[in-house]
Amino acid sequence: MKKKSTIPTILGVLVLLLGSLAGIFLLNSAQIFKIGADASVAAKDIRVANISDTSVTISWTTDKETSGYLIWGNSQDSVNKIENEDASSQKYLNHSINLTGLTTKTKYFYKINSDGTTFDNSGIPWQVTTGASLASSKNSVLISGNVINAQAFQKKRR
Repeated sequence: MKKKSTIPTILGVLVLLLGSLAGIFLLNSAQIFKIGADASVAAKDIRVANISDTSVTISWTTDKETSGYLIWGNSQDSVNKIENEDASSQKYLNHSINLTGLTTKTKYFYKINSDGTTFDNSGIPWQVTTGASLASSKNSVLISGNVINAQAFQKKRR
């Protein structure tokens, strides 16, 4: 009868035990690889302002200083134009980009890129529509004067 060797079994149990302990230690320690976008570069408080017939201003904030740009287009499927925030790629907390040369009463779609991560409205680009063209009045009257407060008005009266 041949004697069975128990060394491979003991060695296998030791490797299994050490592997389990190492796995528990690594799971409880800080993560080395992070999944998903860094929350501090996420575009927050997104606002659309200064809507005119040919331009619109889009602004947002981030928790840490980042560089950003807009990816925009005329339809949901063709969001491929890029408008940089700044030519020098400087980093900011408050971001603002003015899109100009747009068409009157047209819907535009956009996504925000912050530090290399693109943000949209849960998988759908945000949208904005330019305003109607406003006719300017040819009968404008120029008015000039001074703005004073109540204290300045009382000093003048004395």
